Amino acid sequence: MRFSGIFLDFDGVISRNSFELMIGWAHSYMCQFSYIEERTIREIAKITIAFPPDAVLELLLRSFGIPGDVKEVQQLMLKAVSNSILVEQTFYEIIDFCQKESIQVKILSLNYLNQIASALQINLSDWLIVDDSPYALRAAKIAGLKTAVMISPLFNMDDYLEYQNMIDIKLWSLHDLIKIIDSTCI
Repeated sequence: MRFSGIFLDFDGVISRNSFELMIGWAHSYMCQFSYIEERTIREIAKITIAFPPDAVLELLLRSFGIPGDVKEVQQLMLKAVSNSILVEQTFYEIIDFCQKESIQVKILSLNYLNQIASALQINLSDWLIVDDSPYALRAAKIAGLKTAVMISPLFNMDDYLEYQNMIDIKLWSLHDLIKIIDSTCI
């Protein structure tokens, strides 16, 4: 099947290190007020990954009684980590390849998928979404998209196995995505 377009998730797909940076920063910030294991923050982030980032941060702060305005804390985090976020080099290759093949590429947060599809008048059934979250892919599959999981260190194989029936394609790198797209363009 040839795809009309591809939705790419930023955190965990285009940038493989952004989650680790944010989790590390959140852990350091929260430990200023009360000790909490980094693993706890990681598990909460993993489960709530498909939620808006400010809602996740609010959940973390409120759950552990950490003071602070969510928007201000979010700005502190973005300021601290933004210069360290790396974009996978292959991302640019995907953009070039898709442009040559007239395949649209959109970067999005799953939270806004239905609004974006409606606004752009996109038929989701011939679009592929690439995300590292099995929970996000579950929602995307229900919305009618083809799904590709980018295997990520944030999740373990058991997380992916729970939703394997919602995942059409498994990717280990963005290079794998280029191969998949190329094979559908023939």
